[in-house]
Amino acid sequence: MLAAAAITPFFNLLTSRASVAEAVQGVVDAVLVSLLAGGYLIFVRDGRARAWFRRIGFLTDLALSSVIVLVLFLVGRAAGQVVTSFNPPRFLMSFTDAHLVYAVPFFVIIAVTVNFILQMNRMIGGNVLGYFVTGVYTRPKAE
Repeated sequence: MLAAAAITPFFNLLTSRASVAEAVQGVVDAVLVSLLAGGYLIFVRDGRARAWFRRIGFLTDLALSSVIVLVLFLVGRAAGQVVTSFNPPRFLMSFTDAHLVYAVPFFVIIAVTVNFILQMNRMIGGNVLGYFVTGVYTRPKAE
């Protein structure tokens, strides 16, 4: 959540008008999206529905989880618009914002990458993926 709260205001400033309101909007959106997506990944994907997701296969799980996280991103972003504007009709209007042209592709990449890394960690073990990335297995040590 901290990383999202740090990145999103800058993303909003770069892809929208540069203002304090856009930076605040970015922080609110980041918090709401992180709570929704993180809650899904922790309590649903790895919680109650874990056994079902294990049965559907790697690619199907990756695609379905990424789509669900993308939908939660859009809902969290729309809820953030309502929170900062105190205008409930803003929820539906947020789905037509020109800013989504930049935000959706960026978030799709983030969602697929995060889901891929989480799935690889589930498949091969908690720290094994980190060991592959850091090169521990290509530089063996004598014990």
